[in-house]
Amino acid sequence: MVVGSGPLPLTALCIGSTLDVRVTCVERDAECHDLGRQLIAMSGLEHKFESINADILDLTELDGHDAIVGVVLLGVSTDGQQENTKATIAQHIIDRMLPGMRMVLRDPHGLGKLLYPSVDLASSAHVDVTRHVPKIGPNHPYRSGLVVAERRMAGSGHAH
Repeated sequence: MVVGSGPLPLTALCIGSTLDVRVTCVERDAECHDLGRQLIAMSGLEHKFESINADILDLTELDGHDAIVGVVLLGVSTDGQQENTKATIAQHIIDRMLPGMRMVLRDPHGLGKLLYPSVDLASSAHVDVTRHVPKIGPNHPYRSGLVVAERRMAGSGHAH
């Protein structure tokens, strides 16, 4: 599942075109959702995609997904509560994840935090969190890593 797939669902298309998986795109903005569906149709891969026009906070069943990827401006809010909104979305997903399921979020560094707020997932008792931090420097200008939260297996202190 790709949350916040937007009008250019490039992450979803990369996943769907390179892996033998079915991808569910979730986008709350109706216009962005329609544009994203058109791009997926133009790719010729629409048979590998499901597209849902909904706010992730309104979805309560996340069964059937191995991973949930939060993309780009996930959680951006017009009321200035960007970080809190992203944290709310992340916690909503964590609370509904089945054991073994993973959530992947962009983990910004430097000025990237202006667009993609970082969320501290370490306080979630039901997940193991791993951060993948990129090299930063003149030869490595991209400063966005990933944070992966994996739902622990029932009765286990660690993910398998």
